[in-house]
Amino acid sequence: TLDSKEDPFIIQGTLWDKENLYGLYQKASTPLEWHAELFELARKLDLGIFSSPFSSKALELLESLDCPMYKIASFEIVDLDLIEKAARTQKPIILSSGIATHAELQDAISLCRGVNNFDITLLKCVSAYPSKLEDANLLSMVKLGET
Repeated sequence: TLDSKEDPFIIQGTLWDKENLYGLYQKASTPLEWHAELFELARKLDLGIFSSPFSSKALELLESLDCPMYKIASFEIVDLDLIEKAARTQKPIILSSGIATHAELQDAISLCRGVNNFDITLLKCVSAYPSKLEDANLLSMVKLGET
């Protein structure tokens, strides 16, 4: 996500009204340096753990921690380089629908399949927090299922 103050990157009508997406991501992201300890603790407690890489650097770190799967956030659905690198690990990929268009999801799925990674899960999401029931569009799950 770009560090931009332009309209498409400014949050409107939510708890984070008028903040830019980049700033919100910076506040909400789990610092990379926490991951090793979190993965170690989760494994010690026999808990499943995985993460959402937002960059190639994060993906490399997660690979070094033997992350078992990757969730691609909808804001990263157009980062085809990141998706391809994650898919090439041959680990399960979870694609978040959120703000992604159907065409963008199709491209991401095709990219994963193109590197012989067919372990893909589509996650129906609404990228507004808290979301309103009328924004859930649960019928879109039918179309996602046909993807």
